[in-house]
Amino acid sequence: MKDSITIEQGSGGSAMMALISELVLKNIKRQGGEGVTLGDLDDSGSIIAGEMEIVLTTDAHTVKPLFFPGGDIGALAAAGTLNDISVMGVKPLALSSSLVIEEGFPSSDLSRILGSMNVVLEEVGADHIHGATQVLGKGVV
Repeated sequence: MKDSITIEQGSGGSAMMALISELVLKNIKRQGGEGVTLGDLDDSGSIIAGEMEIVLTTDAHTVKPLFFPGGDIGALAAAGTLNDISVMGVKPLALSSSLVIEEGFPSSDLSRILGSMNVVLEEVGADHIHGATQVLGKGVV
């Protein structure tokens, strides 16, 4: 394993797999029991709760520019995260999001991004049930 994380390790493929295998899986010991667990290396995981299997996912999205022909970071994030649930063979019911916003970011752009997320939620029929928001100083993000 390299001494510091490289962009290559976040781009999928063998470098990312090495990062996950050598750092994540070796350090996170509680990886789940029944269901789809961290060690399965799937886009989503699941837990067994009585007679039900509950599928969960977490995703992160970055794109530059934030607004592009046909979409924006909001639509990309919502669709990508909900898709990770769909590929597990179940209907996505809910979304949780995390917003990391740079101080000085235009409120109108954030409103547009959130509106795009809502359009995707409407199309899928899922609800946005939870979120975390952090505002970081200019130049920190």
